[in-house]
Amino acid sequence: MEDWMKYIPDTTKIKAFKAIPQSHNTGSVSPLFCYTWPVWPFAQCQNLSISAQLEMGIRAFDLRLTWFEGVCYISHSFLSSYTLSSVLQDIYTFLEQYPSECVFVFMKEDWKTCVWAQKDYKDVWNLFDNTFILQNNNNKVLETAISSLRRRIIPVISGEFIKCKPNNVGYMNINRLDIIECWNTTSVECAKQKIEANITKYKFNTYKSIGLTVVVKIGSIPLPPCMISYKLNDWFFSKLKSEWKGRSVGFVGFDFPSPDNVQTLINMNNITTK
Repeated sequence: MEDWMKYIPDTTKIKAFKAIPQSHNTGSVSPLFCYTWPVWPFAQCQNLSISAQLEMGIRAFDLRLTWFEGVCYISHSFLSSYTLSSVLQDIYTFLEQYPSECVFVFMKEDWKTCVWAQKDYKDVWNLFDNTFILQNNNNKVLETAISSLRRRIIPVISGEFIKCKPNNVGYMNINRLDIIECWNTTSVECAKQKIEANITKYKFNTYKSIGLTVVVKIGSIPLPPCMISYKLNDWFFSKLKSEWKGRSVGFVGFDFPSPDNVQTLINMNNITTK
């Protein structure tokens, strides 16, 4: 649903949202270099463009960043064909068309792909258009009503990204999130157990962020995400429709989101289109 947030009352605070659909490793759609195609399935976590993800209802992006030859690329161990600038331009175009919406942009350095200098963090912020990025709301996003966030990009950041950001830029600190990650649990069953053990816990003054990803290996070789993701996704969303129905789950980041699964998360916010 392209404009589902317009059905959320203006006074609703972000911390009251029961679910916000998020794509994991958002830009890992296609590789920059053709010679990485043979190994790309091990890095690919999405098969839809940024625009298509937005139109489907995704409202939070997980961007892993790498500087290469003076350009900030989206990467997942290997460089993707997306740059940060191209991702942002797609978001700007979407927000122009659907000004009722807002988009959360999680940003961090991709793991071990390059060494970052302070200048690199500052240069990231130079790529943002002040017309769309959240202004003057330092780490108070959870307590902010959606009316003040419509047509805005909300950076979700930590560490050097916060230290080097312009003073006027608002943001959400990742440390305000109660993060449930299971990527390193080694099996789908272990990932399920970790999610079940933590989803009912409550941490004061935080908002949940659940990552539906797990790295499963045969020997020392990891299986491609496309071979694993559907198992965890099917289990999680069946739980949301049964024993977890009505539970607040916060940001839910997953690989290869389907329209049905995204719609399930949207519907948890009790929106009405009448």
